[in-house]
Amino acid sequence: MSRGLGDVYKRQIRSGTSLSSDKASIIVDAQNEYDYDTVSDVLVIIKTLGLPDSLYDEMCETNALMGRQTESYEYYDVSWSYHPDNGLDVIFKYKN
Repeated sequence: MSRGLGDVYKRQIRSGTSLSSDKASIIVDAQNEYDYDTVSDVLVIIKTLGLPDSLYDEMCETNALMGRQTESYEYYDVSWSYHPDNGLDVIFKYKN
């Protein structure tokens, strides 16, 4: 069962996490590689959406040379990139 991204976003209060105006995606934008609040947000979102723990493991294995990575699940598409200067940036997008 899908959970609305608006409901998930209500759990996020960090300044680097935002909900799109159409409430179809959550954008997590880290400030740098030491932005642990962003990592915490990503973990909460993954757990709340019922996505596999392995998704976070994949994110942790991503480096700057790999570019943007994507995974698709029944209700959500997830894409992310990592760079030491910018940290982890993730988009959780609801499939209509």
